[in-house]
Amino acid sequence: MPRVYQTALWRLQVPDAWTGKVWGEHGAFFCRDGVGHLQVYGSDSVDRHDLLAYARDHSPPGTTFTEASCGRLRGIAGILTDRNTLWRTWWLLCRGQLVYAVYQCATKNSQDERADLEQILQSFDESSEEAAWSVGLRTAITDVGFVLTVFLPSLRSEDVKITVVDNTVRITVKRAGNYVSQTEIHVPSEYRPSGARANYLNGQLRIVIPKSAA
Repeated sequence: MPRVYQTALWRLQVPDAWTGKVWGEHGAFFCRDGVGHLQVYGSDSVDRHDLLAYARDHSPPGTTFTEASCGRLRGIAGILTDRNTLWRTWWLLCRGQLVYAVYQCATKNSQDERADLEQILQSFDESSEEAAWSVGLRTAITDVGFVLTVFLPSLRSEDVKITVVDNTVRITVKRAGNYVSQTEIHVPSEYRPSGARANYLNGQLRIVIPKSAA
């Protein structure tokens, strides 16, 4: 039965014979006893008008580009044969961010997994709103307080807004293309959200909420 893999940004579905692993915004997939492998990365924020130039700047000389449609994601596809290796790449926009996918196999095997690969590509989609937060959100109770950690890749600090209402923390993010998403986290009553301290660094938001005074 096909399996769905999902990050905070993107998701896809692979055939039963394939296996994979996802960590952060990176996924790696391959067919058992297959001939190639596919890797997917959630990457920079890129404007759609700059996508082709970006793909050219980050590709080896000799790569040929065409417009691409992969499931609900749109962008640029590249292809390059380097000696005995075939490289296929996709530069796709998802919620204003770049999803980069690359498939590599021996040139002589370029047709062996073509049907499976096309099936995977056409399953590309944005992660669900719920999953986008649940995948990237972690909570923990530590010596310093109630700690929220949220993975928000490729955002600027000014694109992240935190508001507190009673014992609820609301996190709102704005991505390219005016896409806005938000989630709310209920904080246990023994903690004081009004005293929260937040820090955003290298794509990770960390909020520390101290305990209420006795």
